[in-house]
Amino acid sequence: MADYINTIDMGVFVYDYDHNAPTVEHLANTHKPFFDRIRQAHPDIPILMMEDLESYCKSHTVDIAALTIPKSKAVMVAKQIVDLGIKAVWNFTNVDLKVASKDVIVESVHLSDSLMQLSYNIVKNS
Repeated sequence: MADYINTIDMGVFVYDYDHNAPTVEHLANTHKPFFDRIRQAHPDIPILMMEDLESYCKSHTVDIAALTIPKSKAVMVAKQIVDLGIKAVWNFTNVDLKVASKDVIVESVHLSDSLMQLSYNIVKNS
């Protein structure tokens, strides 16, 4: 996921990594390497934890939020980012998000559909 995220041209990276870690051991073994990969590809952007996003949005304009979080957190986080005034959500959560504001654009990307298409194209081109 870090390699894919690193391809995105972004002004800030916000994450709440602990929600994606199934165990404390997994978190301990993967958090720093993930952070280091993002930092290496984007040495000058701020990297924030989710709890810092509200204060960041008060002094910066954030146009797009890319959600790569567990499905169980998707609705809650989407509401938070819409409440902060972010106008576009790039949703990788496999939850079809409905937001309260008609001014907010949600683009959902279903990675399983993409993987199925990729697999089909491999077989077709073999």
